[in-house]
Amino acid sequence: MRNGKRLAALAALAAAIGIALTGCGALETKYVSVKPHDEQYYNMNDSTDELVADSYLGLKNAMLSLIENREEFGIIRVYTYSGDDVEAGLESATYEVCKSDPLGAYAVEYLSHDCTLIVSYYEIHVYIKYRKTSEQIKSIVRIGGMSGIRNAMTNAFLKSKNSLVLRISSYSEEDDAADYDWIAKNCYRNLPASIVRIPKITEKVYPNSGIQRIIEYSFSYGETEENMTQHRNALAEKLQMMAENAPQLTQITQLTRITDKVTGQLEGKRYDKEALLYDLLCGESYNDESIVMAVSQICALMDIECQNVWGKKNNADYCWNIICLDKLWYHFDAAAAVRGDNFALCFDDTMLSYQWDRTQYPACTGIKIE
Repeated sequence: MRNGKRLAALAALAAAIGIALTGCGALETKYVSVKPHDEQYYNMNDSTDELVADSYLGLKNAMLSLIENREEFGIIRVYTYSGDDVEAGLESATYEVCKSDPLGAYAVEYLSHDCTLIVSYYEIHVYIKYRKTSEQIKSIVRIGGMSGIRNAMTNAFLKSKNSLVLRISSYSEEDDAADYDWIAKNCYRNLPASIVRIPKITEKVYPNSGIQRIIEYSFSYGETEENMTQHRNALAEKLQMMAENAPQLTQITQLTRITDKVTGQLEGKRYDKEALLYDLLCGESYNDESIVMAVSQICALMDIECQNVWGKKNNADYCWNIICLDKLWYHFDAAAAVRGDNFALCFDDTMLSYQWDRTQYPACTGIKIE
């Protein structure tokens, strides 16, 4: 009887404590910070679906696990806890997940929880409302630093994607001043025959501080994906048509013919400093850079080694080609040749009006390549 009374008293006491501890509150989130999700601090219970945590990090990472899987409800159990107060740790973990972790700041609209002491352990119920879909969360691309943005953007442009979400593990204050238009321009310069439109870019950063961030980019191309696919196909056909296969001719003669063909593309078109390769060959505008791109792309199809050089002419930004003809490297100012100013193949020592990083390009010295 005494044992029965003791158990009943303990049960009543546990129930009273449980009622007192229920309801750890709710937290509405805004866009904001970043810490890595380290899964070693929590475990899955083998017999049930709930997560098991034994520390502050365990609580935080258990919540992040729910968010990664876009679970709207989850159970976390705490059997032992390394901190002093489970409830205080739960409040702090909730705040950090929603305000300081990039995934929580990006994906979560609202997170609430309640916790109950059940005799020997705490049971925590987590409720999550999201602002992002499961597909958006799964599509996040992880990169080490800002240097990885160009490859990710290039892949997005090639697929005409309207958005890109990157999780950056090493973000610095200097990265706040990143010039995304310049990055996009360089994506195009690497693949001018495949990127037919450079989109306008807007971005949101989650959170506003921290070494880790999620950046959400939106791309506006001004055209439909179907139209851009048609543009790529039209450009590929035009380049192939202009790439004459005439192995019996010297490579210098072949370059002369390429220049004449590109010159013919300028007829009736306006000069536009934003024109791309597609605009020159299939559209209504051109600029010096599009001419240089056309020459290098046609040369590539004809197995003539040709590179685009980014430098200066008379101290103004400018571009031209370096081309290998009959085993000799030359500078070739394609834009000047197409405009009718001068068709000239030059070596380094005669390029007095031009400046470029000589370490990045082949030397044009008049010495044949063996």
